Amino acid sequence: MEEPARSRNPERTRQVVLEAAESLFSERGFAGTSMRDIAGVSGISQPLIHHHFGCKQELYVAVRRRGIHDFAERFPDLAIGGDQPLDVRSELTRIFDYLLENQVCLRLIGWARLEGMQPTLPEEAELTRSMVRRIERAQQLGLIRRDIEPVNLSAMLLSFIIYWLENRPHFGQVAAGTVDDRAYLEQAISLLERGLSPSSVEG
Repeated sequence: MEEPARSRNPERTRQVVLEAAESLFSERGFAGTSMRDIAGVSGISQPLIHHHFGCKQELYVAVRRRGIHDFAERFPDLAIGGDQPLDVRSELTRIFDYLLENQVCLRLIGWARLEGMQPTLPEEAELTRSMVRRIERAQQLGLIRRDIEPVNLSAMLLSFIIYWLENRPHFGQVAAGTVDDRAYLEQAISLLERGLSPSSVEG
């Protein structure tokens, strides 16, 4: 058995459990995944999983935090915010590419919405606040029209990406062909850039 060796390496044990839990939660959701399932896939006993993570809810939160930290490490400027104004093209492209490459993360987002897994974690809220601050900075600089509430705009930007990525098979059937992610992204950016430009509301 590998478990005794793993138990002497707590960090490795935690990573093995997190990987198994992430895979199962993304496939089955929170309600459809049991600690027994996670133990079976990870090869780590339930008592040891409880020792490291407590209950299933705490393990689920750890999985969500893992994804948030991965995104923040990849795009530290998006996570921190600072004084940089939001650029629609850069913002949408980076988030779009990240979620397209990380289907597990996308499925976790979908399950969280379906199962009503709230409240939002502090790290998730901070990522949104970072986007809001960058939108406000862009408005201050006259790059984005001021009549749009920054929080609402952050929701719109994310919705443009997530809805498309979650429903690509459907739109592929409607179009009777293969979906074109790049064409969608370019058209979404074009639509948003024109609509968000202050000149679009000038008389």
